Amino acid sequence: MIVLRRFLALLCVTAAAWAGLVALTGGFRLHLGSIRISSRDVWNPLVLASISAAAVWGLSRSIGRRVPLREEWAWWRQLAAAGPAVVTRYLPRYLNVAPALVIGLMVVGLNVYQWGGNQTFWLDEETISLNVRDRSFAELGGVLWLGQSAPFGWLVLQRAALLTLGPNELFARLVPLLFGLAILGVALWIGRRWMGAAGATVLMLLCSLGQWFQHYQFEVKHYTGDAFWALLLPALAVWATEDDRAQRTRRTAIWWLAAAAGLWLSNGALLVVPACALFLFGARWRKEGWRAGVEVALIGCVWLASFSGHYYLSGRATLNNPYLRGYWDAQFPAAGMGVIDILRWLTARLPQLAYNPGGTIFWMSIWAAVLGAAAWSDRRTLALVFATAPLSAFAFAGFRIVPLFERLTIWIVPAMYVAVALLVDRTVRLGRDAISRRRWIQLPIAALLAFGAFQLCDDIIRRGWVNLKLNYEYVSKHGLDDRAGVRWLMRQHQPGDVIMTTRLAWPAIWWYGDMAISNPETAAGKLPDGSVMLEVSHLAGPACRQNPLGAALKNQHRALVYFGFQDVPPGYADLLLHSLEQLGTVSAYNEFAAIGRAAVIDLDGGGSGSAPRPPDGGDGTTRLGGCIGVAPALRW
Repeated sequence: MIVLRRFLALLCVTAAAWAGLVALTGGFRLHLGSIRISSRDVWNPLVLASISAAAVWGLSRSIGRRVPLREEWAWWRQLAAAGPAVVTRYLPRYLNVAPALVIGLMVVGLNVYQWGGNQTFWLDEETISLNVRDRSFAELGGVLWLGQSAPFGWLVLQRAALLTLGPNELFARLVPLLFGLAILGVALWIGRRWMGAAGATVLMLLCSLGQWFQHYQFEVKHYTGDAFWALLLPALAVWATEDDRAQRTRRTAIWWLAAAAGLWLSNGALLVVPACALFLFGARWRKEGWRAGVEVALIGCVWLASFSGHYYLSGRATLNNPYLRGYWDAQFPAAGMGVIDILRWLTARLPQLAYNPGGTIFWMSIWAAVLGAAAWSDRRTLALVFATAPLSAFAFAGFRIVPLFERLTIWIVPAMYVAVALLVDRTVRLGRDAISRRRWIQLPIAALLAFGAFQLCDDIIRRGWVNLKLNYEYVSKHGLDDRAGVRWLMRQHQPGDVIMTTRLAWPAIWWYGDMAISNPETAAGKLPDGSVMLEVSHLAGPACRQNPLGAALKNQHRALVYFGFQDVPPGYADLLLHSLEQLGTVSAYNEFAAIGRAAVIDLDGGGSGSAPRPPDGGDGTTRLGGCIGVAPALRW
């Protein structure tokens, strides 16, 4: 009863303080999609404080032995005095990451704020989200629609989020955001365990504000999961080889379990495992003998079982998908290349990978950091294990297994950032040693290295900071606002209309028009209300003699057209509008963001109408020749 009374007393004070804060500031209101969180009424916390105070008074009278006020006050003072003692005891362990912790907390707040902006989807997000929305959990394995691929476990998490919280942009991006925030937690742990204050701070800054880490936190893609596991698993592998034998055995089991779980959630977890497993096997064998190596291999059977299950459900569909293999074929060395030519091809990719996904134009500096950390840092084992990630990426590409292209290689970025942080740590120690021991020759070397590291980190951080959109005016994405455009168009929709757009703009209509492409009729280009869905394209030459557009719209009453993703030549939108004006009257027209357009054409009135806004040419003519190709809008 005494404990309950003290808890209620604390609740009373807290509620009263909250009431005072709301009275002074006017309170707050936060909108996260369909969730509304607000506290603007001062009376609610006051009522809670009053009820708590009454409960404290009632409990005080019901307790048999009355606790004197002096004794009660002494207990609260003792509790308050214990706080600094706890801080004094544990602070030294975390002192080196205090700046990193502050930076991480600030970036978490900024990222959650930006996530709440609820930016519109664009093509890549719409295509994967349609799979998640319109397929059952069991159907998320195998070949996905619309040329998509993602780890099975990640897709399951996405579908669970949409079913639980709602099928909208905000909650579809929740899993990528959480993986992005988890990266900061792992960076903090690595910094505290293996780095000084300078290295830990640099690692947190790079992981917080790396350009593509920032970008993919707010896209419905699994790339933040790739980066998270590629940061965690190499660090766990080093951790598993430290301390005594009993600890190493337990940690080895933890590492294998983490690797087995991670491969279901990210490609990065799968790709870093082979090199990390070889390191773990070799390190345990060298320290403890062959039995320890056998132990590592035996525990690894858990991972093999997990890999086999994932490969059967999802992995084989990705590896054997002809569309994906053809799409990424240019990101492999050409078939038949010799060893020297393959090495040249791989070397030519170094500047590209440093920029995307590395996030810097100083490609020589960042690759030198990876090599320098492995050769010179105080934590050479950690640097070497992380360096196996880019080496693995080049090996996989050389053997034509995994494409060496931008976002698909984001799992090598943690190795780059850890290397830079380790070099910063080593440079700081070199400078301190030069000053304390008066080794003045070392001082200019340390200064030169520090300047190079500063230039590199500044470039990465500045590029990442640009991705932080700290206001909600950035509703469009890549010049499009599919959400506003499609929803406007669907408000004009009537049963029996013809809906038209280009191939890669159809995912926007399917998503924002709430069209279930799991329905065979919709997948074949027809809605249940009788509306026909057509895919339009650009044609030239003899094919135009048959007037495909006119033939497709014959005996139709209205056509709705959307101009979204730009998968057609420049001037195509004007050509299509002009062609439709020959068949009917533009009865409604609107523009969205920089390049989005939508129009409604009344086909019953004949070809006498003109668009409310003239085409880009400004004189009622089109710049693009040719004609409009028409085909049913099929799910692919």
